[in-house]
Amino acid sequence: MHGPFGIVIHFRRPSNISESDVEKTTAEAHRLYKTLPGFRSVVYFNISEEEYTAAISFYTEKAASNALEPIRKGVLKRIPDAVVSKTEVVPGDFVDEFIAKGGNVQRDL
Repeated sequence: MHGPFGIVIHFRRPSNISESDVEKTTAEAHRLYKTLPGFRSVVYFNISEEEYTAAISFYTEKAASNALEPIRKGVLKRIPDAVVSKTEVVPGDFVDEFIAKGGNVQRDL
């Protein structure tokens, strides 16, 4: 991996969990993510209220590595079939800058 570093969570909404339950749990998880050392940003994706993905970015690879197991434990407790993995991510602040500057942004590797 070259960075930026992060954790991606992906799952299909189980039939026994409502959309409002997902929203409530996401809000709770968001408060946790913001407290993790090295947290940079998080971007959420929701496709047709069935497929969910969160891409959480960190300033360093070590911070992402340290956050992986606590995040994985919390997610899998609620949604056992979720995929939680460390990967390269494009942080939300980079996306915001990219859009604001019309795509004219250099990414540091």
